[in-house]
Amino acid sequence: MNIWLARLGHKEFNSKELDELITISNQCGFHSENYYQYKSELIHYVSFFTEVKITGKTYNYDSDYLRAYSGLLVNNTGNSTDFRHAKSLFIQSSLNSLATMLAGQFALIEANQNQFRCAIDAIGNHKVFYHTTTTGTCYITNYLPFLRPFKKREINYQFLIDFIANGGTYGIESEETNVYIIPASSEFTWNRESGLKIRQYYSLEEMLNSTESSLNSYGQVAEKFQHAANYLANHHNLVVPLSGGYDSRMILKMFRDKDLKNITTFTYSDHPYDMYLAKKVAHSKQLKHIEMKSVGELLSAEELHERVADNYPFISYSGVFAHQLNKDKYDLEDWDKVHIRGNTAVHAAIRKLNHLNVNDGEKAIRMLAENRVNSKLLNDFGRENSIKNFEKNYKEKYLNLYSKHENVHITKLHYIYEKFGNHQGYRYSFSRTGKPEDIYFPFADRSFLKLILSSEIDQYIKQDKNSIHHKLFSELDGCEIKKFPFSSGPHWDASKLERKIFRLRNKLKKRILAKIGIDDKKLSRQKQAEFMAANLPYFKEVVHSNPNSGLWDYIDRTNFTNWTSSEELAMKNMKPILRVIPYLKLGI
Repeated sequence: MNIWLARLGHKEFNSKELDELITISNQCGFHSENYYQYKSELIHYVSFFTEVKITGKTYNYDSDYLRAYSGLLVNNTGNSTDFRHAKSLFIQSSLNSLATMLAGQFALIEANQNQFRCAIDAIGNHKVFYHTTTTGTCYITNYLPFLRPFKKREINYQFLIDFIANGGTYGIESEETNVYIIPASSEFTWNRESGLKIRQYYSLEEMLNSTESSLNSYGQVAEKFQHAANYLANHHNLVVPLSGGYDSRMILKMFRDKDLKNITTFTYSDHPYDMYLAKKVAHSKQLKHIEMKSVGELLSAEELHERVADNYPFISYSGVFAHQLNKDKYDLEDWDKVHIRGNTAVHAAIRKLNHLNVNDGEKAIRMLAENRVNSKLLNDFGRENSIKNFEKNYKEKYLNLYSKHENVHITKLHYIYEKFGNHQGYRYSFSRTGKPEDIYFPFADRSFLKLILSSEIDQYIKQDKNSIHHKLFSELDGCEIKKFPFSSGPHWDASKLERKIFRLRNKLKKRILAKIGIDDKKLSRQKQAEFMAANLPYFKEVVHSNPNSGLWDYIDRTNFTNWTSSEELAMKNMKPILRVIPYLKLGI
């Protein structure tokens, strides 16, 4: 993991500015002695990084030429190249061909005396931001707080409203006015003669133009996944969140026939059934497995705010359960760990919104925008603004595809292609102040996205025996679908009889627990309910104390105030409350 900032123009960073950057890097877990500088007449690049002796990564070489990267590079080609070393990596291929070849979430960087170039991964999960001043100086960085010494803070309220109301943001704008995000599969170029240019080196249309047969595609995706697993197992120590469910078990299948001694799995003690499945899977593969337990008294809202305030702009109190966990004793956040996460797609939502599959692209985008915007939270102005912003960005990205591709489905694009690029990797990598980490989403690999974007909607439903998950699992496991080795519970590889027995037992158990007054909800849900009940007076005070917040231009204040008037209403509207309150607390 490394964070960096480049100043493109005629003036280098002075000593005071460098000291400020060192302070910021120390605050997020990097040590000031681990940094590198590249200088030319027009370019000053500074990079702070984790210890080379731990990670084996090297980022920069040569005083007269910059070769660097940030994020995680993953080799899924099957060759033996070690992608941790920038010099050997860049000598082999051009920037564009490298970006197209690699898996992972990353930014590739090259610079000489007159030009700076940066290429972003295919899904845009590793965020890179840029800001141009009125004098023409351009700042570019993969860590937004690095802009604090050089730019007055100006809140982009529409960006925040999109996140609060919709759970996502769309387009290239960021939480800072006049700070923009380099799009997925794009190359940023800056030089003296032509200034700043951004061009796409790989398009979504290319991803949709699949001429491969379905059978070959599954085989190719499985092969790439196994190459990636082989590379990661050889060069990194890994940690996998394990629920015993679809995605985490698919990830473990990527490592079939590999030495799993450098993989640690962990499971949140959120629900007994998840823990049962996870332990069984981990034991069957002889994996080191950790149960993450909730300890201590429930955090107050003030205590929670202190922990999560550094997560701006995606600050939320919804992770109250995770913050009850005593993670320090588990040693899961070391710098030498790569965190592998699943998160494929919201399959139930895709099926639910199947009616949006219409031939008129503008109509489909408008229908999805109206469906996504939380009408209860926003006032008329906020709702219409959010819908317009959604439509504008989606029309620019997807509208022309409707006239060229019969299989385009706006919900597929939204829930799958957008899901991985929507700040998840950026948020996760920097959300643990003091211990930044690399993250890898296998299902954000271009080959997998290409496969599912060309598949029928019905194949997304994981319970279906003909689903994408079943076919890919079969390829990874080297067996027929009917021979799945694990058969407990209501999951996709259980028999019909096992499903029926489980559902019957579960129904009887819930009735018995209800009679004796025990809540069978997930522990995280119980903690959220306790937190809401204990902090309603606090929420009311925060709302009352911030009558002039810019958020009220977009949010229906009457509705929101009413939600905090009772525990019942607060629980029904928990998600927007836990997103809005921390911004009000920050005085935004």
